Amino acid sequence: MREEIFGRYLPVIGVSDIPAALNYVNARPHSLVLYAFTRDKGLQQQMLQLTRSGALVFNATLLHHAVPNLPFGGVGESGMGAYHGRPGFERFSHLRGVFYQAKRSPSRVLYPPYRRWLMKLLGLG
Repeated sequence: MREEIFGRYLPVIGVSDIPAALNYVNARPHSLVLYAFTRDKGLQQQMLQLTRSGALVFNATLLHHAVPNLPFGGVGESGMGAYHGRPGFERFSHLRGVFYQAKRSPSRVLYPPYRRWLMKLLGLG
C-alpha cells in the first residue's frame, strides 16, 4: 500500500465520510486513475474539482482505456504525458515551424549590403 498498484488486487480502505476519503486521496501522490463509484452528481463534481489524477472514472473500471479519444496517462509520479487519439498524436509528434521568405520581400532592405538612401533614412550615413 505504499506504491501504485498494478495488478489484480483491489484494496478496500474504510473511511468515516466523504471529506475523509478526499483527504486520503489528496494526501498521496496523484494516481494514474481514480475510480469512484457514485451516481451523486454533486459528489462527482466535488471529486472532479478537489482531486487530481491521470483520469477520473465514475462507476466503472478500465473502460476508459478503450475510448480512443480520451487521453490516457498519469500526472506526477504516476507518469507523464497522455496518449491515445489526438492528444497522444500531438504529444509524440514534434511539430516544426517552416518559414519560406519570398524572393521579392520588403524585408530585404533590412539586410546588407545597405543602400545609401537607407543609411540616410536611418540617420546612420
